[in-house]
Amino acid sequence: MRLPVLAVVPALFLLAACSASDGGGADEARSTSCPRACCMGEAMEKLTAGAEMPVSGSGGNTEDQLTNIVLNAKGESMKLALQDQKFVAMQQRWSVCMKESGYSYPGREAAVGDPRWGDELGAAPSAEEVRVAVTDSRCQQKVNYLGVYTALLRQNDKKIIEKNSEQLKLVQDVWDTRLRNAADVIETGSAP
Repeated sequence: MRLPVLAVVPALFLLAACSASDGGGADEARSTSCPRACCMGEAMEKLTAGAEMPVSGSGGNTEDQLTNIVLNAKGESMKLALQDQKFVAMQQRWSVCMKESGYSYPGREAAVGDPRWGDELGAAPSAEEVRVAVTDSRCQQKVNYLGVYTALLRQNDKKIIEKNSEQLKLVQDVWDTRLRNAADVIETGSAP
């Protein structure tokens, strides 16, 4: 399922249309005197006009709820992959490979999160960190880490999509409606 850019920042198009329709410029549209038609809630409402919402407006931000439907499905797929015996066995082979080179990690997450690497953004990696990264890469190739993980995700994604097909279809319909409505705003200069 694709996540259109317009699903992330859909109000920009309505903001432009609002600014054009009320005679105000971009600066005026961003000011506190902007008419109600320019607020984010109204913009989302207009862009979503005609769509059947898969979640209610209660219990938090509807936009967040829509996003969470997709993220939760993906998270479930990843969780299943990490628990799958094929992944567990592959992770053990990776750990043995690392140990053969002198590094003792139960899994990649332990190597990536090794506290010796620090968390300072932009800091140059130490020579040891580079050696571990090179060994990690070699071991990943040796045990087909990415191939196994990707195959499991694909397998699980299909199951999760089937299991949640109604809800995911409604989310896709909302995004498709927003894209159509945003295109209308761009073409006509007004909301649907």
